[in-house]
Amino acid sequence: ANTDIIEWLNRIKPPYNVSLLNQRAGIECLKNVNVYQNEVQRILFERDRVMEELTRIDIIQRIYPSDANFILIEVENATNVYEQLISKGIVVRNRSRLIPNTLRVTIGTEEENNLFLNELKQLAI
Repeated sequence: ANTDIIEWLNRIKPPYNVSLLNQRAGIECLKNVNVYQNEVQRILFERDRVMEELTRIDIIQRIYPSDANFILIEVENATNVYEQLISKGIVVRNRSRLIPNTLRVTIGTEEENNLFLNELKQLAI
C-alpha cells in the first residue's frame, strides 16, 4: 500500500495485533462466565502476591499502582536487569524509553510468577 496510507492506518490500529484465532478464543472464553470470572480472580490474586513479593527485593526502587494484568516496576539499571532476565528465558518489557529504568511485567501463572521472582531475587544478590 501507499506509505502515507500505511502510516495513517498505524495511527488508529491497536498497539498489538490480535489474530482471528485469538479473537475467537477470547469470545468463547467470555461466553463461559464462570471460567472468565475464575481467571480474573486468579490474575488479581497473583498480581497482589507478586506486588507484595517485589517489596522485599532490594533492586526494586518503585512499584507503580496497577489495575491491569501487568505491573510496572522501577529498578536499578533496567536494561541490565532486562537482559539478564531474557537470558534466563523470562520475557518482560523494557519501558525505559518511556519511563526511565522501568520494566513491565505481565502476570502469569503461579509457576511463571515464582520463576520471575526467584530470578529477580538472584539478581539482587
